[in-house]
Amino acid sequence: MEPTLFRILMFSMIPLGKFLLVKVILMLKKTFSGKIIAEIPFHQKEAAFELTESGQYAIWQKGQLFRKTPVGEFSLQIQDENGNLVRLNPTWFRIHKNGWDTGRTELKKFKAPAGKFTLLILDQPDGNFFQKILKDNLPVKPVDQSQYFIQITESQPVYYFLIAIPFLTLSGFLIIVGMVAGLPGSQIAVDMGIF
Repeated sequence: MEPTLFRILMFSMIPLGKFLLVKVILMLKKTFSGKIIAEIPFHQKEAAFELTESGQYAIWQKGQLFRKTPVGEFSLQIQDENGNLVRLNPTWFRIHKNGWDTGRTELKKFKAPAGKFTLLILDQPDGNFFQKILKDNLPVKPVDQSQYFIQITESQPVYYFLIAIPFLTLSGFLIIVGMVAGLPGSQIAVDMGIF
């Protein structure tokens, strides 16, 4: 193989890696920044919302940063128009998204068809014993409940997140190898007698 052809092949890995990186970022964007369907003040306890299409959705909490939230002290339910409960699944990774003064944490995921639904915030504990001990012993002020919200957002299945991690690594590998092998790589190969 000619050194020039080798260099071209190596440099072609860079745009391929960048293309893959952009695709992965767009895939992850919906996990962290899905469209907000409804934002309900915590003290409201019940709110109606409408889903325009069937799909995967998530329930997030939103509140002040560095404050103790009431997670574990309440439970959530979603009912459809007929009063049937929608199955809420736990999140596996506790995804967080923080701003300057507010933070968001994913609490539950659910799959639902298009239609009208009601979110209920029940005063029933939903946390485990370890979570309660940890929360009770944190020397942090409780969140101001007038600035604490429950959000319904668009989401995607958890396997998108799991697939994105190796593809993110692969895109970085392609970019770095393309740059390193494209610049001095062909000269090293010539010096070693490969070409």
